[in-house]
Amino acid sequence: MRIELSADGFAVVGTLRAAYRKALQQALPPESTDVFIAFTGQAATAFRTASDT
Repeated sequence: MRIELSADGFAVVGTLRAAYRKALQQALPPESTDVFIAFTGQAATAFRTASDT
């Protein structure tokens, strides 16, 4: 079973991402924020790829 987001769902995700980034920027130094965001993006891609097999 696969669940896909609607246009409204993508809008909500965008809002959550912006809030998440803002919270990270307030909690971490800029260089750590960028590294953390890159890492979590790569991890999400790896999990997505693993779940497709």
